[in-house]
Amino acid sequence: MNDSIQCRVPQRDVALCTTFLGCLIIISMAFSACSPASQETPAASANVSPSASDQTEARRQIEAAAIGIWQAVARGDSAAILAEYADDAIILGSGAPMLKGKPAVAAFLQGLFGGNTLRDVKGNVTDIMISGDLAVETGTYAMTVIPKNGNAVADNGKYIHVWKKSVDGSWRVVRYVPNSDIPPR
Repeated sequence: MNDSIQCRVPQRDVALCTTFLGCLIIISMAFSACSPASQETPAASANVSPSASDQTEARRQIEAAAIGIWQAVARGDSAAILAEYADDAIILGSGAPMLKGKPAVAAFLQGLFGGNTLRDVKGNVTDIMISGDLAVETGTYAMTVIPKNGNAVADNGKYIHVWKKSVDGSWRVVRYVPNSDIPPR
């Protein structure tokens, strides 16, 4: 009698769970990094809280930059996309290794735009949450990807950008997590 138990979980379910867990971890890291230190007094914490007008301005900057990224994707403009990314940015794409740093992001974009034509690109910012110097943008996307040697694929999905405020006051993408609605094969 065989005492070992085998559990067969469909690969799609594993990928979905991994993606979901990854998103939860990133969001939880973003919010835990934004929470004030426990030694701060309430008065000290209140002094560093951004005002409503600061939050509105940050939201405006992030949304404008996000829209600019999607417009640059539609044009195949790597330089415009990279201008919005921090030097230490990380991309966590499904079914691919983690991309760390701007050179890795640049190489990815070069391959994406060099090997494919993108049509009907649309990005939609659905939510922006801001806490201190970090912000989490949630959105949806749709596009048609036409490989140089293949058939067109209509893709749509959702994504998260984590933004960090730079010392110069600008906001830069430090994490990008795309998640296609197309089930893995």
